[in-house]
Amino acid sequence: MNKYVVMTGRDDVVVLNADDSKSVKAYIAKGYGITNRIKSKHPLEMSVAKIISGDN
Repeated sequence: MNKYVVMTGRDDVVVLNADDSKSVKAYIAKGYGITNRIKSKHPLEMSVAKIISGDN
């Protein structure tokens, strides 16, 4: 099962691999906030919309 973090900025949403703490910290430093954590069967390259909609 893959784990992702959904981060939201002012006009932007980013989905990152939860294991990539370096990127997560970089986005937090830019002012993004974590809005959701997702576990999914899909790899990150798959449609992010599919992952967010919960279409596992």
